[in-house]
Order: sequence, then structure tokens, then C-alpha cells
Amino acid sequence: MACSMGWNLQGQHDGAGSEDGDSEDAAYVQYLWWTLVMQDIWLYLYSGLPLLINYRDFKVTCPCSPPLFSSLVSLSEVLRFKIRPSSLSNRIPATTPYTALQKWQTLHLPTDSLLGPFSPTTPRGGEKSLYAEAITRLCHGAVLSIFILDLGNSDPLPQHAEQHLQTALQCNLAFPGVFQKIKLLERLGMICALGMLRLSKLHGTGPQGEMVVAAWGRTAGEETMQTLVALADDESMGWEVVWRIGE
Repeated sequence: MACSMGWNLQGQHDGAGSEDGDSEDAAYVQYLWWTLVMQDIWLYLYSGLPLLINYRDFKVTCPCSPPLFSSLVSLSEVLRFKIRPSSLSNRIPATTPYTALQKWQTLHLPTDSLLGPFSPTTPRGGEKSLYAEAITRLCHGAVLSIFILDLGNSDPLPQHAEQHLQTALQCNLAFPGVFQKIKLLERLGMICALGMLRLSKLHGTGPQGEMVVAAWGRTAGEETMQTLVALADDESMGWEVVWRIGE
């Protein structure tokens, strides 16, 4: 429907002399279109259903603000580069998914912003205040886990992997009700836990990481943890093992 309305061609007929109303409409279309692009990518990770949007079929300018939106778009493109490299976007200034991930982390997650020791307390405002950073951290943790689950394909271990996954799971723990109600976010939390379990199996993790996973497991439930442990132990599949979480 979005294509039939011409949204995918928005960038081809934006004129510098357009009326204010037209410019405002174009901005709405840009945000809506790139929201659909992100949704397409994350639903593929969630369900395995084929991607519907091809980068060759649109030339819509991606908004640069607010920072949260542009950050999530860029992260979604890194994910797409990893799981569907044949559909590469020319917006990604990297030659491999690994370098794309490292550049994203350097730009959006400076190492001095990593959370300190784990403290299972709910942030001020409770579960109704789903912080933007929590969403970003959880999405990044899921993307990072995809790389960890696919380590057999010659890519090195992403930098600060354990610390980033700890942070993602802490964010998940901070808003248990919200993340369990929104199925995609719940699944991303499971992917982060799976990534941490596989990381522990391949490289080992410190006591801090073990404590975070144990706390997350108590929230997720014994059955869920048993499923994830079994999947983490099965190295016969790469990142596609995430599609077996919901089986």
C-alpha cells in the first residue's frame, strides 16, 4: 500500500521550492517509510518471513533527527547487512557487517557509557517509562547476539560484547512487564540471553555476566531458560537458531 501511494518515490520529487505544507507532508512520509523499513527487517529476524522492501525500489531520504530514530535506522541496516547481505544499502559506510557494527558502536555507544555493576532496580518512573536508551540497548544487544551466534563465519568477537549484553539484559530486567507484553521486545530479550549463553560457552563470561543471566532467567521462567540453554549448546546452526526460540 505504501508503494502504491508513492511513498517509496518520495526522494525523487522533493523540490526545493515546495510549499511548507508539502515539505511537512514529505517529512511525515520519510518517517513513516523508514519506520516500515525497520519493521520489515526486525520482523524478518522475529519470524523468518521474507523481507518485502528492497533498497533498489526506493530513494527516500532518511531523517537525521531525532537521534533515537536515526540511531535505530542505522542499527537496523547493520542487522540487514548481516542477515541479508545481498540486500546491502549504500548508506552503510563499511565493507563487512562486522565493520559496520563496530562503526555503529563507536558512534552511538561510547565505551565510557557502559553501565557499571548490575543493580536489579527499576528506574524512576517504573515500567510505564520505557526509556529510549533501553530500546536502543536491547536492539543493539540482539544484533550483537546475531554476530556471536554466527562466529563460525570468520568474524572476530565484537568489542565489549559481554558488557554490552549485560547492559541489554539489565534494561530488559528494568521493565519486565513492558518487555513481556510487547512480543518483539520479549523476543529480543531472549535473543540477548541466547547470545550471552553462547558467548559463555565459546569464550567464557565473568561472574557479573553470570549473575545478570541468572537474574534474567528467574524473570523469564525455567522453561524458557532450558530452551535457550539447549539452543546455545547446539552449534550446528548459525544466527538462524533464533527462529527456533518460538517453536
